[in-house]
Amino acid sequence: MQLKLELRDRVDALFKLLHKLSSLKSRNNPFGEGTYSLESGFGIDPSSTKGFLYKLITRILSKSDVPGLEYHSSAVGRLFKSGFGRFGLGQAKPSLADQNVILVFVIGGINCVEVREVQEAVSESGMPDMELLLGGTTLLTPSDMLELLLGQYSYI
Repeated sequence: MQLKLELRDRVDALFKLLHKLSSLKSRNNPFGEGTYSLESGFGIDPSSTKGFLYKLITRILSKSDVPGLEYHSSAVGRLFKSGFGRFGLGQAKPSLADQNVILVFVIGGINCVEVREVQEAVSESGMPDMELLLGGTTLLTPSDMLELLLGQYSYI
């Protein structure tokens, strides 16, 4: 009986956490509008079923603005390249899509579906000479996801 009550409490706590996370999705979501919307219908838009990494890479490779991602050059490079930027003669900031190599590192891990979606995004971009390096702290499996949600180290 005690085990059943503990299990019920953990399941209730899990659903409360999921409810809180779903309410956060509607607030402060930089990909919640336009073609990157998560609420664009039930399966009407094929990109709505794609993950965050797919949408991020697609946005980067299409040279769209990515909220929260800013260009910062080194102090010496900025001095030599921009030179007269204070007088309105500065150079434009480079785009990530103009680079030959892009490194994306995910803290917390990635799964195989996200790796496949990133490969799709790169192949759809039509940039054969661009190299995208994708890394993460771990490669997550379904059992890892279950352990993170309900296991010993969960915060539920």
